[in-house]
Amino acid sequence: MRRITQCLGFLIAASCTASVAVASTPALLEEVIYEFNDDLYYPGSPQVIVELGIGPARLVELEWQDVVVETYNNIGIPNWANEAWFGFRALDLSGNTIDILTQPFPDTFDDGVVGPTSGSLDVSLLDLFSSAKGSVAFLVASNWDDGSGQPAGSYLSGQLVLRYQSLVPAPSALALVVLGMGLQRRRRS
Repeated sequence: MRRITQCLGFLIAASCTASVAVASTPALLEEVIYEFNDDLYYPGSPQVIVELGIGPARLVELEWQDVVVETYNNIGIPNWANEAWFGFRALDLSGNTIDILTQPFPDTFDDGVVGPTSGSLDVSLLDLFSSAKGSVAFLVASNWDDGSGQPAGSYLSGQLVLRYQSLVPAPSALALVVLGMGLQRRRRS
């Protein structure tokens, strides 16, 4: 009996490691929404504007709705709307941190108040996941540095919607864990 329990313990550990999680229901997507409200963005590295807990998840799509931006003129040469970026921070399959950014106004060489604009970015084929803490960080940035050290602009209004699939333990791994717990209890009796 001891040998069977040891073998089952090995199989449980191997199964749990090999298939840690699967999407809860492939067709069922959940979403987390962030409302812009005068969120400043700066040139250089992306800045985290909010970190939201979503639990273990596979990220599927970023959508933006009715986004309005205001660019600033800090040195007499204005920042343009096409220099504004936003997105999110994720983990790839290897556990590396990846920043996914997009331009809401890609061909807009205007300054001042620009928008609204809406769109989406499908990331379902990239195999991106929430952080190890089960959270996702929304990011903003500007790709032009006017050298002033001041904000390049502000996201005045609109929404960021991140769609995702929650992850749960794989059913086969869960079944083996339950079976192993039952055998372990029986052995100790």
